[in-house]
Amino acid sequence: MVLEDGFENESLVDGNAGHMEVEPSSYWRRFRPGWRTGILLFSALMVCVAFTPRCLKSMHFLEGLLPDGFRSLEVEFGHSKELPLVELGHISKAAGKVLCVVDVAQSVGRVLLLGNSIAAITINCDFGRIKRVNKRPVTQDERQICAITIIGAMVNTALGLGAASSSVSTCSGSLNVPANCAANINGFIGNVLVLAGTAMSADLSCPRNPEDTVNREKARIEQAKEAAQEAARKWLRNAGQDVSHLPAPPAAIPADTVYRQIDRCVGHLDLATTFVMKAGVIIADSTMHCAADYIEDSDDERVCAIDIIGLTGVLSLATRFYSLAANSCIAIVGRLGSFDASCSADCAGIIAGVTASTAPAMNLQAACHKAFEMWNPDEWPKNEFVRQSGSKQGYTKTAISRMRAAYGDIIVPSP
Repeated sequence: MVLEDGFENESLVDGNAGHMEVEPSSYWRRFRPGWRTGILLFSALMVCVAFTPRCLKSMHFLEGLLPDGFRSLEVEFGHSKELPLVELGHISKAAGKVLCVVDVAQSVGRVLLLGNSIAAITINCDFGRIKRVNKRPVTQDERQICAITIIGAMVNTALGLGAASSSVSTCSGSLNVPANCAANINGFIGNVLVLAGTAMSADLSCPRNPEDTVNREKARIEQAKEAAQEAARKWLRNAGQDVSHLPAPPAAIPADTVYRQIDRCVGHLDLATTFVMKAGVIIADSTMHCAADYIEDSDDERVCAIDIIGLTGVLSLATRFYSLAANSCIAIVGRLGSFDASCSADCAGIIAGVTASTAPAMNLQAACHKAFEMWNPDEWPKNEFVRQSGSKQGYTKTAISRMRAAYGDIIVPSP
């Protein structure tokens, strides 16, 4: 049983369900809402921090875009060292190219996992089949797994759209305000759903009930027993012995199941690797955004805070997907995944859900409100409304980067 973005759990409805089924007692189940409440309270605290009055008033920088304001800003940045002008508000053009690769790769990864999630829904939410195969009523765990699977499909849809929207700006080398706004909105919605889904999934993958642990160890022992029998049968057959009187070997893994596991493995490795790449760009950007000579007002503080919170979210997401890949890749050959890896993935997902939704929430006002005040679609992808005005006034790279950040051109964890 591996609970993740695909949340596929065929063992509940296929094959030997007796040794794979986990049914915690109702006594232990009553304790689970307590830590869910703690997660929700912690999430609410992070959102409150994100929407402090300082953050809500962080867009004064753009109010100086009139000629008089530009002259004031020219004086403000007059002592800055002149550097080559860049199109995006990142440390270099190379960073924008890396982000383009990341966004395209994550769009593909989300499509792969979305297809897997839809296939898993047809299995995990087919309650009639579950009752027919297992010859018992549907359990609360199975209903919870169905809900988690549906949330997984919603997560991959939202974050896939967000990554595709983000790629419009990163791959053109110029900020597209509507696409950037859509990326931030989808990033916020998708990561709130990540928080909900992983909190529910951790309820199953991180058991505190001793009975759960015993049942899972029984499942591992049974699988090891079957593997040993198959190895002995193969050795005898290769030695020319008659093995027809031995117990029949376990049924072969269905081809469609193998393909789904390959799909999940590729998708998880794709997302894990690209989140590490995105973390590198955020670290590089933060050396500029969080430098002492860069921070001059509350808007600069907001940008630096988004970098730090976003870095936490990206690293948590990378940890989550590497943990998921540890299970999904060995499942290709029919091996049972580690519940410790599943629990680690869900715990990392909870942290990622909080931080990766907070970062775009802090950026929504800039990306979806102030940026539209100066947006002219006819000027994109040149974005002359910022680039030419800034260069005519003699602005440096730092000054233009500040404008870009004020427009919400900041890396958010996911997309």
